[in-house]
Amino acid sequence: MWRRLLVALGFAHRAGVLHGAVLPDHVLIHPEKHGLVLVDWCYSVPGCYAHADPSGRVPAMVGRYADRYPPEVPGRRPASPATDIFMATRCMTDLMGDKAPKAMRSFARGCTLPAQNRRPADAWRLLAEFDELLERLYGPRRFRPFHLPVPR
Repeated sequence: MWRRLLVALGFAHRAGVLHGAVLPDHVLIHPEKHGLVLVDWCYSVPGCYAHADPSGRVPAMVGRYADRYPPEVPGRRPASPATDIFMATRCMTDLMGDKAPKAMRSFARGCTLPAQNRRPADAWRLLAEFDELLERLYGPRRFRPFHLPVPR
């Protein structure tokens, strides 16, 4: 699912749009079809140079998820693709919990650094790096059933 989320962000960023709120409520997963849809684009930033809002800031935050935003969002600084990647990484690592291998947790730490300019900002390049990591951890790509954790 992390791969699919990076693909969704890659296409959005290529179109010049930042999602701005990649949060659990906005990532819909269809486990049987291995599908993922990113919803609720009302927090999006239409490119840092858009005439609608040239500030490049995420327009609002979802209060109950305030702790999941990278520092630039509550700091009212311009967002970037690294902003979406930070939040996507938090979604995926929270989903995996303590089952994530050490190498994957290290990969995630690099995506959630506090300094925006030190985080990855290219979803396509990050996807290629992620694929290499997955191959090292699990071997060649193959279909694996996806199971969501049961809520407690």
